[in-house]
This record gives sequence, C-alpha cells and structure tokens, in this order.
Amino acid sequence: MEIKYLENKNIDKHKWDACVQQSIQQLPYAYSWYLNELCKNWDGAVVGDYDAVFPLPWNKKFGIKYVYPPFFIQQLGLYSKSEIGENILAEVLQLANSKFKFLEYYLNSSNGLKAPGLINQRVNYELGLSSSYEEIKKNYSENCRRNIKKASQKGLTIADAPKALEVINLFQTEKGKSIKTLSKKDYIRFEELMDVCDYKGILKVKHVLLEGKVCAGACFLKIEGKIIFLFSGNNELARNSGAMPFLIDSVIQEYSGQKITFDFEGSNDENLGRFYQSFGAVNNPYLFVKINRLGFPLRLLKR
Repeated sequence: MEIKYLENKNIDKHKWDACVQQSIQQLPYAYSWYLNELCKNWDGAVVGDYDAVFPLPWNKKFGIKYVYPPFFIQQLGLYSKSEIGENILAEVLQLANSKFKFLEYYLNSSNGLKAPGLINQRVNYELGLSSSYEEIKKNYSENCRRNIKKASQKGLTIADAPKALEVINLFQTEKGKSIKTLSKKDYIRFEELMDVCDYKGILKVKHVLLEGKVCAGACFLKIEGKIIFLFSGNNELARNSGAMPFLIDSVIQEYSGQKITFDFEGSNDENLGRFYQSFGAVNNPYLFVKINRLGFPLRLLKR
C-alpha cells in the first residue's frame, strides 16, 4: 500500500477528516480542524487513498524542523478505517524520520510498534459504561463513595454550561500557576478549540455549584462510543468538598447503560491515576516515541 508524505497545503482535508471519522480509533485529536486550532504547523502521512492518516505537528528552531506533542492533544499516531499491521506503522514512522531529525510523538492505544527509537508506555484510564449505574458504582472505592456522599451533604449541584471559559479560568488561577510551560496563547488556542467543538456539537461543559457559585468544572468531548474527560478546573472549596468525584459520578450516571467508554485521558501522575482507578477505571496504555538524529551539540540539548 502506497504511503505518501503530504505538506499541509496538499492534504485533502475532506478525505482526511472522513478517514478520522470512520477510523477504529474513535478519537477526535486527528481531525484537521482540531489540529488547525492547536498546531501552528502540521503535515501528514497518508496511506493509500486516505485509508489511514498520520498527523505530524512540527515546529522549527535554529533552522531545524522537528515533530513535537502539542498541548491538549493526548494521542495521535495512525488513524485507520481498518486494522493496520505494525509493518505499515513502522514504515510511516520511518517516512517521518526521513523528513525530521528529531521526533517526540504520542501514538494511540490501537497502535503497536516495533521500530527503532526510544519507546515508552503512557497510562490512560478508561471505564466502560454499558452496565447499569448500580453495577458500575459497585466498583467505586470506599473513599470515592465517601467523597460523593460528602458533596451531596454539602449541597453541591451540577449545571450544564454554555462555554468553557469559566473552567479554563479556574484552571489558570489555581493549578495553572504551577505549569510554566503553558502560555497565554496556549489557553487562547484551547478556548478557541472549545468553541469549535461546541459548534461541531461534541462539547459538554459541566459546572459544580456551591451556594450558587462555580467551584469546579470540566469540559468533555462526546463522540461516537466515547466521552472524553478533556479538561477540568477547581478551587480550594471544591477540593475540600468532593466536587470533582461528584461531577464525574454525575456524568457516569448520565451515560450508564449505553455502549460508551468514559475516557479519563491519563495520567502518569500516580495521584491522578489512583483517583481515576477509584471509579473502577482500567489502564488502556499508549506509546510515546522519541527519535533523535540531531548532530552534536544539538543532540545533547534534546536528550
């Protein structure tokens, strides 16, 4: 099967997005419009007549183009309409390797790989919601149930919200203070992406209210067969009242009994991992690939 490297201007975006929509991966990150919002530059590898696509976000520094993982995009890799062998994936990666001397790249959980380079596994927790809510809740940890009960006793309520801005502001003013790698421009791009997702009809924004004031919130993406816990924010009041377990439980309850997977989107952070596991979620890992062919001394800067 022919594999082509295409610059962005030469990609048929209609065929590209049709492939992503029909892909077995069931993830939104590879849509052209999603990439457009978060990546200054991106090209792609195309297998056959858009039977599979492989996005390549890139940037340039010191005159050298390199592939990098954009903020707010968890998994890229090969999106395909049917199962693709590891040999095709390896060929696609080798093609990318011929175009770039440095790559840091997240594949998706459907992509296995046997190829040169540094390969590490990343954690991603998921929870199937096809059972009844009562059956799902049986697998909650005692601490999780206790936090949900505490939130109910404190009078917390859940409300749908029209926009993501308040959730973004909550994150920025709280946890965002300690994340120096996120710039003001990154937050603006993310807000614009959320507006596009809202226009596409896949965005769900939920607020947690305490005495009528927003203390926590989250942005979810609802696509075919999956609801993704994309982004969240909370304040100290929320952390002391079980707001986030309460919010997640409400979404699980809303979609329980359906052929849907709740995707927690991570995390390698052990504390977050334990939190996601407290709902009965299990790890569905994906791979991180790093290839460094930079010459000395640049090679040392990207170890």
